[in-house]
Amino acid sequence: MEIIIIGLLALAGYKFFRHTTSAGKETVRAYIYLEALKISGSQQGANQDADTIMRDLASDQMRNVALMAKHQLQTVHGGKQLPVIGYAYRRGMRPAMPAWYRSMALSAPQTVALDATYGGGTPAPKADEAQANRQPSVGDNYNAFYQSFADEVHRLSGRSGSELNVIDFMGDEPLQRAYRDRVDPLVLAASFCHKHGLTTERYQTYDSYYAAFKDELRRFAADTAQFRGWLESADPARINSSFERGVHPRLAADGYFQFVTQH
Repeated sequence: MEIIIIGLLALAGYKFFRHTTSAGKETVRAYIYLEALKISGSQQGANQDADTIMRDLASDQMRNVALMAKHQLQTVHGGKQLPVIGYAYRRGMRPAMPAWYRSMALSAPQTVALDATYGGGTPAPKADEAQANRQPSVGDNYNAFYQSFADEVHRLSGRSGSELNVIDFMGDEPLQRAYRDRVDPLVLAASFCHKHGLTTERYQTYDSYYAAFKDELRRFAADTAQFRGWLESADPARINSSFERGVHPRLAADGYFQFVTQH
């Protein structure tokens, strides 16, 4: 059942965000889903309504729904998107955002306003709840880890998030394991790009490569004295070999760091 919203001329002062962010679109989806769920009580029908209306972002119906969603977000929810989206996820809305964002949304507190507006809705059954909560982790520390990793993958590969979804390559479990094992997210990103042939960052000369190697090695050292001691003991021939083989200097520095700390 599609929601047809009319009589919104009083909201004409609100600017429709045609070129909205993905988070903005997910907020509108959450609004459509929750309104439909409140009326029909059907999670499947509410998801279908949201998908149908969101299919054409330039339609008059979408324009009106977006205006109403923005109005409610500002006047009822204090302009906060995450609690609304997280509430919709818990009520069974199919997520359309990356795992790290879904995790943050589900971690957002459930507000009194949401309970008052949609508290009568049908809660998500266990099967739907498990699907909505299929996240690598709900911890803020993991979110920071994942974001650092993803941002660096996109930087090293020269590809945006819409062009490259790292979860599609790695899956959730390897990322969770790397987080539990305290793997450096920047090293993990460099290793990921190297493994999949995605690295676009290149060093044309050995001097520039060596300078980058030193910068990376410095990150692992506890202090300047330790860094200098490591650097003095480093084998230039091995570093040059990594340079010639196209190994990212971060991986070369990490390999050397693992060697000096295990021997």
